[in-house]
Amino acid sequence: MSYAHAGLFCQVPIVSGENSKDFTSNLLHSEQVPPSVAVGVLVNPDFTIQAAGGFIIQPM
Repeated sequence: MSYAHAGLFCQVPIVSGENSKDFTSNLLHSEQVPPSVAVGVLVNPDFTIQAAGGFIIQPM
């Protein structure tokens, strides 16, 4: 996962392959502020997406 910040390019490795943990790690390393991230997807038996959502909580 790469990101640009103030003209710098950095990479944050994938931590677990689980989206929430990887987003949390990326935000922690890039912004150095501990966030709370949760994401979820409800998949139908035919593998279509019924619903998806999530949230990010981060101190200012």
